[in-house]
Amino acid sequence: MESTGNLWLNFYNTLDEKNIRVVLANPMKTKAIASARIKSDKVDARIVAHLLRSNLIAESYVPPREMREIRFLVRHRLSLVRMRTVVKNRVHSITDRYGYRCPYTDAFGRSGREWLQSLELGELDRLMLDNHLEHINGINKQIRRVDDAIRKRASACFSA
Repeated sequence: MESTGNLWLNFYNTLDEKNIRVVLANPMKTKAIASARIKSDKVDARIVAHLLRSNLIAESYVPPREMREIRFLVRHRLSLVRMRTVVKNRVHSITDRYGYRCPYTDAFGRSGREWLQSLELGELDRLMLDNHLEHINGINKQIRRVDDAIRKRASACFSA
């Protein structure tokens, strides 16, 4: 089968659970399909079958299920960290509008947050800043939960 998007994953997992060997073809490297003159699923399937018989499939590495789950968690953590960065940049945008510069190395550490709470801002900016800080707290909580899940799965995966 070809690895396109996430569509292959459920089918792959089902076959893998039944101990049926699956070769996951890298579509970018399996050039014969892309260069076929006549394009249809039937033609593509024949070409893939021929390439497989000839041992010419550019196979994609598929890690074990446990490692795939850890990778999903790590990617999820990365998206949370990026989301938190966006929200932190919005806080900086508000403080920049007022010309405030944080006297602490981390505006989101304990002292930095006290400083942010003490700033004199317009009513709407205060509302937005407080909302952003609450959002950051929520994202931090989610990141900690994901970190715990990664630690548990990684220790189970690598201790076995």
